[in-house]
Amino acid sequence: MIAIIGIITFFIVRNILFSPSSSTSLQMVEIYIPEGAYTSQKVFSVSPIAENSVEYQNLKSFRNFYGEIYQINFSDASKESSILPVTIRYKIPKQIYTGDNFVNFSLVYTIENEYPIISDFSGSKIVSINDQYYIEAETFQLTKIKNIGLVVYPPNEAVYGLRIMKDAPPSIEPDIILVPGSDLNFLGRLPNLSRDVYPQSFWSSLFPNRTIWNYLYPLTSTKSKNYTDSYNSFVSRTGINSYIEFEARRFAQELKRFPNKSFDIIAHGIGGLIVRYAIESDLDIKNVKNVVFISTPHKGTNLANPLLLNILYGKDPTILTDYLNVELNIIPKITANVSFYLEQINSYYKEIIPGSTFLTKLNSLEKRKDINYLTIAGTNSNIDANISKSIISKIYPEFINGQGDGIVHVDSAILDSADEKYYFFKGFYDLYTDQAVLNKIDEFLKKSINYISIEPFQDDNFLEYINETTYRQNNQESGISEVKELKMGNIIKPTEYYAEKEILTSPIKIGEIRENRLKIISVNGSVFFESPEGIYDNRLNKIFNKPVLGGIIFQERYYLCSTDGVYTINSKGEIDKIRDNVYVGDEVYYIPNLGFLSIKYIQGYSQIYLNDVLIQEDSTFISLKILEDGQIYLLFNDKIMELKENKLQKLIDSDVIKKVSGENIMDFVDFTKYGEIFFILTHDYKMIAWDRSKNEIQVISDENFGRLKLQLFEDNLYIFGKNHITYLQLKDMIMPRVYQRIEKDVFDILVTQNKEIWIVSQYINQEAFEVFRYSFYE
Repeated sequence: MIAIIGIITFFIVRNILFSPSSSTSLQMVEIYIPEGAYTSQKVFSVSPIAENSVEYQNLKSFRNFYGEIYQINFSDASKESSILPVTIRYKIPKQIYTGDNFVNFSLVYTIENEYPIISDFSGSKIVSINDQYYIEAETFQLTKIKNIGLVVYPPNEAVYGLRIMKDAPPSIEPDIILVPGSDLNFLGRLPNLSRDVYPQSFWSSLFPNRTIWNYLYPLTSTKSKNYTDSYNSFVSRTGINSYIEFEARRFAQELKRFPNKSFDIIAHGIGGLIVRYAIESDLDIKNVKNVVFISTPHKGTNLANPLLLNILYGKDPTILTDYLNVELNIIPKITANVSFYLEQINSYYKEIIPGSTFLTKLNSLEKRKDINYLTIAGTNSNIDANISKSIISKIYPEFINGQGDGIVHVDSAILDSADEKYYFFKGFYDLYTDQAVLNKIDEFLKKSINYISIEPFQDDNFLEYINETTYRQNNQESGISEVKELKMGNIIKPTEYYAEKEILTSPIKIGEIRENRLKIISVNGSVFFESPEGIYDNRLNKIFNKPVLGGIIFQERYYLCSTDGVYTINSKGEIDKIRDNVYVGDEVYYIPNLGFLSIKYIQGYSQIYLNDVLIQEDSTFISLKILEDGQIYLLFNDKIMELKENKLQKLIDSDVIKKVSGENIMDFVDFTKYGEIFFILTHDYKMIAWDRSKNEIQVISDENFGRLKLQLFEDNLYIFGKNHITYLQLKDMIMPRVYQRIEKDVFDILVTQNKEIWIVSQYINQEAFEVFRYSFYE
């Protein structure tokens, strides 16, 4: 085993690895660190992992590694981000290189962790040096990397430019072009789905009659050699070292290939900068009618500045919390968010730092008067704390709730020259999936369409019919008398002072699960984990390896629907198949004695079927609940309904609450029931207490309320957020205003009847979940 020790000083250093299976002249890995990237020298070694080792075989079981996997060992334990990108190259063996326009590999890394988390370097590129091919990546976080390796895929030709996602017959409505930024989920799937067995693009649902295109370019994916050569030629020819301007010119050419078409463009993040530069710098583009900019950093974002990250990265949060005047758990979360975004945008980072050459050039251009602009900004940074008065808000104003979406500040996202400007309380990564945002986009794009109006046929003897579904819906949702008589009450009495105290204690890490969604369920005290692809037991062993369409707890058994039937799981983890058939839906639940409840997501709402009968279709479905009283409830974004005698009856809705309380109420998130009192959690951190027996409501706002979920346990109502917990004492109907901060990014949490608290915490890169078990503090 040969390892070269690399000393990083203030000149360019080249650390070269030689493959032990080849001659010493064969260079496999090269690490280039530019002058001034670090403030002090680094000493590290790079060496291959033995192929017969447990570590190598474990890594290879996760991804299709080819050849050597290398390990980086630093002589000190310090973690420091560089202020200039470090370049890593891995030699591509000739036998797997399939051509200059093919991308069938990626450069990946693991970080120091108990369990291997394997991530792709974002925005890698294929380069040729002295007739040898390399895959090259850039990173600001070399010191966090443990392993580097090459992953190989089946040969796949690189595809760039405009491509059709969904074709539709010609109409008077312009085609849609989607231009993503760093978040490729922007092209993605229906919102609200906890399962993705029958995926469908939510853009296809929003625009069912329009042809939808997407613009493909390699911001986060590996760039082919042909693409790299084309970019280098552009830089050499123009002297402009800008990926955004390069892509904008290519996008402009793509638009001009279709002079007889008309387009509406919807762009997210950096994608909006590409679109704006294209249309404003090339006035020969005449086929664009409207552009929607979502979270586009028109004036840049501080998250792209590696110098600012260096202030936080690798530093002791307990020291920073005093200097920056912010709570302890906020520092790691902001650091992780910034690190993740900076790695995503990679070689684009210089161009979106506020005041960059590119942004100065872009903002000197004039708005197109013949194209309508809509700018949409998010105001939810997903930081559950008020940092507006802290020093860190000066460094990263993007994380101030009400002023940023966690990536882009509203002053950057909103163009003064835009025809319409809107703000929504959503974050960068979920703004474009919000139904209110989608409705606003649809409304904006329809304004420029001259629809043909056809007068309906009139006849005095014409028989009028009412749609059966509409009649049933109006009949079932006419409201109930007690809601009409609703009045304000004083159900919960808050105490005067806040107190931070330990509620949960003794955390034990159980392990990690590599899934993109995870839900905790408890069957008679036994804990299981439900993912879209199966079920895990409390030892994190996968005991059910099939798609899960939906699951409920009923009479101490867990009933789940898969694509091939219905299964039950008891508290011992024993699985029985009880039905071979299942209804089709985006989510499907089997309720004993009733049958199948299936949910289909349509544009702007959900269709709810009980077996073959449509029973509801005017709101967005959130969850199905069977509470301890045995009653079956359905929670929607704006109402709670009870399923009785095969019909849905509305119990209460947000419009009534708004009218009676005079307060603005956002979407419902969760609810539970204590006796005759319903407790409803809302998206804007409010709690609604509704005493059904007295027809009284109380709207409670508290800065320590989360909006993750509610759970009753031993006469206490626990209110969980992503980073904290508080509770109400329901026996005395008081709110003690006791809270605890949790230094985890909580995705789900559950209290079992054994007084165990299980927490699923999501990594910032959303590639795996950590599972913890806590106890109540006595």
